[in-house]
Amino acid sequence: MRAHLELARARGVVAAQQALTPPPYPTRYTYLLDWFFELHGRRGSGMNGPASLTWGDFDAWARRTGREPSPWEFRVLGALDDAFFASVAEK
Repeated sequence: MRAHLELARARGVVAAQQALTPPPYPTRYTYLLDWFFELHGRRGSGMNGPASLTWGDFDAWARRTGREPSPWEFRVLGALDDAFFASVAEK
């Protein structure tokens, strides 16, 4: 799908450009990206590359940093990890 849109964008199709332009990121949630990058930088790896973040990783990170993420913030961190692996799989 993305390849199709990129091809259409290269041909000057405005709708394709709009579809490929992400919505603005709400700055009030920037801390969640910062937290994810802290976790991401400490993720383990195996024979197949980077390992998914585990609940143990989240728990250890929260205890060691003194942070107390709410349940929805943990879900966002997990979704960011899923998005990371989806983007790696696309390449």
